[in-house]
Amino acid sequence: MVAPSRDEDGGNAKTVTDASAFIAPLYMASSSLGSSHSSFTCVLKHRYGDFVVREVDPDGQIASLTPQEASEDAAVHAACNAEREWEEETKKAHAPTPSADAGAEAHDNNEKKRTHEPASLEEAMAAARAVVVEQTESNVDAEQLQALVDDAVNNKQSRSVTLPTPLDDKTKRTNVHTAIRLLSEAVEAAHSLSLVSCSAKNGSDDDNKHRIEVRVVAAGSKQARDSQRRKNGSPAIPTHVAFVVRKTNVDTASTARALQSMLMPHGAQGKGNARQHHHQKSAAAAAGSIPGTVTFAGTKDKRGITYQFMSAARTFPRYIAKAARKLRGVAVGQFKVVNERIYLGNLRGNRFNIVLRNLADDAQANADKACASLRQSGFFNFYGLQRFGRGVAHTHKIGQMLLANRPDAAVRMVLLACDAETALSEADAAADDAGAPRGAWPTGNLEAALAVTKTRPNDSFIEKDLSIALRRRVEAANSTRRKDPTARGWLTREELAAAFSESLPKTTCMMYLHAFQSAAFNAAVSARALAHGSAPARAGELVLVDEDDGAGGGGGVEDLCDAEEEGGGESLPRVRLVTEQEAEANAIPVSRVVLPLPGRFCTYPLDAATLDAYAPFATDAGINLQRLRTRLAWLEKHDNDVGAALRALAGAGGNDGAVVDELEGRKGKHPLLTVAALPGAYRKVVCVPQDVEWRFVRHATHDEDLLDVCGNVLSARNVESKSAPEQGDVCGTGSLLSLCVDFTLPASAYATMAVRELTKQPSDTLVP
Repeated sequence: MVAPSRDEDGGNAKTVTDASAFIAPLYMASSSLGSSHSSFTCVLKHRYGDFVVREVDPDGQIASLTPQEASEDAAVHAACNAEREWEEETKKAHAPTPSADAGAEAHDNNEKKRTHEPASLEEAMAAARAVVVEQTESNVDAEQLQALVDDAVNNKQSRSVTLPTPLDDKTKRTNVHTAIRLLSEAVEAAHSLSLVSCSAKNGSDDDNKHRIEVRVVAAGSKQARDSQRRKNGSPAIPTHVAFVVRKTNVDTASTARALQSMLMPHGAQGKGNARQHHHQKSAAAAAGSIPGTVTFAGTKDKRGITYQFMSAARTFPRYIAKAARKLRGVAVGQFKVVNERIYLGNLRGNRFNIVLRNLADDAQANADKACASLRQSGFFNFYGLQRFGRGVAHTHKIGQMLLANRPDAAVRMVLLACDAETALSEADAAADDAGAPRGAWPTGNLEAALAVTKTRPNDSFIEKDLSIALRRRVEAANSTRRKDPTARGWLTREELAAAFSESLPKTTCMMYLHAFQSAAFNAAVSARALAHGSAPARAGELVLVDEDDGAGGGGGVEDLCDAEEEGGGESLPRVRLVTEQEAEANAIPVSRVVLPLPGRFCTYPLDAATLDAYAPFATDAGINLQRLRTRLAWLEKHDNDVGAALRALAGAGGNDGAVVDELEGRKGKHPLLTVAALPGAYRKVVCVPQDVEWRFVRHATHDEDLLDVCGNVLSARNVESKSAPEQGDVCGTGSLLSLCVDFTLPASAYATMAVRELTKQPSDTLVP
């Protein structure tokens, strides 16, 4: 065993050591894929730079920012370049196209433009004055316009003036705007200033009539460019801006929320008591239509250096660059104006550069063999510890409570950070003491729980937002009880479920349900590993139909849980059962076998070993997975009206008790917090990494940086007489030995599971 070293922030890095054969909380068997290498110990994530992750977009492009691109000045410069490119593209896209009959006339006009010399400032001013006097029938407006230009030219200061004469005739306003634009061209040519005009109902006498405001701005400024875009008929603001984020020791959600809070217009962030306003616009935010909304393709580890694709809606690249300056450990770049936002799950995979430090000298040959085995056979595709949280309130247990229609226990787990058994027992005891039905939460007991959470300053937004929603409902219930002493003194299941789903973003609510799916998948993979190991597909197991042509190999992950379920069951890939003949011939490798993440549209395997693993999860959540699809069809047929579905079933002479049980069980459940919200997905049992490379590095000190911020081995150049190191080469000099391993994983596959296979150590020792 190697003792952990101190890291940059004073905490302890994780040492990979021996542990039990089965880790119950994560439902992961310790079986490996049959490699003959022995286990070895090492230190993972000793330094932030020991874990570098770069996203791979659907086109295969790897997210990256060089140190030069990540500097603040370079980010602002790149943002301005992106804006200029966008302006040129939109200008071309909105430029009028002359008809074929007007070709000769257009040619003549172009010739005139070539020979036309811009008017002098004096000529342009005289022409503008004449138009203003003609349209306003007043000399006062022309005099104010003249004074504005003279003052700006002489003092080089930006100022504005509102012409006093109201113009409700749109044609007259258009003529004045045109004259001011022509005058602006002359002013810009002579003094690098621009005139920007707009119409507004802002009369000083409150007559609610249109007046024209004229401002002097610097040529090329945002106001000047916006005015030119309006003249060309192009959009005044980008729809979406895609960019690359490099973050160090910062989690993805916090980075996105911090950027979003600075980019959103004032009052739209939804903080504190304004949170209700935020959730009223949740649909618009999900579509990326609220200005400043920041979205990302995937969540990444906090501890490490990660490169991610993000997008911001209806803002400018330079605003993003300026906002990132205020965030510690965050750099941005690679800006590009796009038409579509980046959504969760919109990536092909991730490229990892990982350092495993402090290997024993006699472990090199064994580690080299382990890396070769990983490249050849892959690893069992478990969900990692990050999926289930770190505390005793595991996220999959919270999801289980929600699916079992026990939102009281789920809320208690979130607020009080207790395990599921404690939450259930305390919830039932509190309900019994108050004479409330099981599943309800007495307001007095709930107020005591909220008082406990209020004293914890480091709670995340989940606890804070949920507490705010519950306090409002408690206050409403207490107010009703004061007026009517006979009123109930508790919050019902329906009210607790509504508070949960309405106070938290949809992605957060779905996170708990997805964690439940992930735990069920891990249990099924464990059962498969213990029953069949790495043997080829057995009869009754599932494979993807699209891979029947022999393509697809291993390593692909069809994980739709992190994507947005807009297509329902139609978005799931087609699967089929492995036949007896295929199993006897060992015709299908284990890398093609898939297992379902429980949902309404999934097909389940007939292999007894894996099918039985789902049963405890279905029982605990109060659902029957095998017949779920049939029963939910009754609901859909009757527009999700439980009563109508039951009446129709009875009128048709139906006596399917399972249907009745399911429909009755749906009463009182919030639609978002049921298994009906989960279409399900299929995920590979085994993941085979792509482009696996590894080097051994010798170094003198424990804290020496072995990778640069881009994930390259710093001492690789020290390999003698080779232009590039080969697999397993030793770089550098020193008494300490470390392993640098690089590989690419598909989306939703966990690098810690790959390291688990390499070291043959349990996963709870892999995540600091």
